[in-house]
Amino acid sequence: DIVLYSGLNYKNPAEKNETDKDESEKGESVSGAKVVTTFDGTLDFQGYTLTHYYENGSGQQFIQNMGASAKLKDVVYDVYFDRDTSVYDAGVFCYRNYGTISDIVINFRGGRSITSNQYCGLIGRFNASCGIIERFVVNNIPDEDKQTLSAYNYVGMVVSSNDGIIRDGYVAGEDIYLTPATASIARYCGGIVGVSNAAGRVENVFSTVNFIQAQRPESKYSYSYYYGAVAGYVAGY
Repeated sequence: DIVLYSGLNYKNPAEKNETDKDESEKGESVSGAKVVTTFDGTLDFQGYTLTHYYENGSGQQFIQNMGASAKLKDVVYDVYFDRDTSVYDAGVFCYRNYGTISDIVINFRGGRSITSNQYCGLIGRFNASCGIIERFVVNNIPDEDKQTLSAYNYVGMVVSSNDGIIRDGYVAGEDIYLTPATASIARYCGGIVGVSNAAGRVENVFSTVNFIQAQRPESKYSYSYYYGAVAGYVAGY
């Protein structure tokens, strides 16, 4: 399987366990690589697991743009928020998806702490009008020593903002916390997408996750709004 940090580490799937006697057969791990700004090829992981320890917080992702002809398929994507502060304006895998992402299992394995994440998604920040995300499963299943996903503004477990097509998938697992309690509001947070805009389509999906409200200060503005198990706000259908 493949393991990534924000510095991008590749762990050779041929790498042997410590108990293996033949040292000559071990693979090597390579770190410090940068991925192209726009990717227009095909990434077929053939069922392999891509584990991403996401350390950066603002505008950092594995691939900047999945181009219109790009395809990502058949992958198990395990994500850790390996940081103590919030994630802001980021897609963990890509910033914008113009291509097709299909047959993907996303496991959110937790964060170090409950943080006020904003404008982010595990697959992408934006799914463009020509972008398609289909046949997916998202599990909010933090490890025993990790925290569940938390959201403040414009957060979705798949994407933050959708202008394309998201279809044939579901979200399950632990509930999502709306944060922070010190702020007057939290908004536009969804189990699948934060906001699906007028051009966006969300079809044949369901979610079993709930959102847990923070206890906010006493004020006429102290509430959370536009949040839901599937989407925080839908302007399309």
